[in-house]
Amino acid sequence: MRRGTQRITLRISKRVAPAQLKTLFRASGWTEDLARYSDQKLRRKLSRSHLVVTAWNAKRLVGFASVISDGALCALVDNLVVHPDHRKRGAGTSLLRRVSDELSRQKVKYVFILGTRGWHTREFFERAGFQSLSWNVFLHTR
Repeated sequence: MRRGTQRITLRISKRVAPAQLKTLFRASGWTEDLARYSDQKLRRKLSRSHLVVTAWNAKRLVGFASVISDGALCALVDNLVVHPDHRKRGAGTSLLRRVSDELSRQKVKYVFILGTRGWHTREFFERAGFQSLSWNVFLHTR
């Protein structure tokens, strides 16, 4: 994928250095989430994810998507993060399409994603082929 003078390469791989992941999440404003996890917890998260797609500009991690799934019927994109310098240039859409294509290849029928609030969120996900559901979402935390 090429936008302007920056070339972005997508990879399907769980091999991401925890430090690179933390840097991306911090730059994206997600300081209370994965950016605070220990390296061990991040490695466990990566290894147990069903699918991980990353976006790279040379050796710099600029996008990340991870999926949890039963591998047969349902999948949930539990993280989709793009570095602020690469937003509105197609990186997020490319990550989502790659995720969708791979899950389709695996014959996973339903792909869900939870987005942040805001009118841009709905527009973004609909452009990427997702439809909004009028479901209630419930959360239990410990």
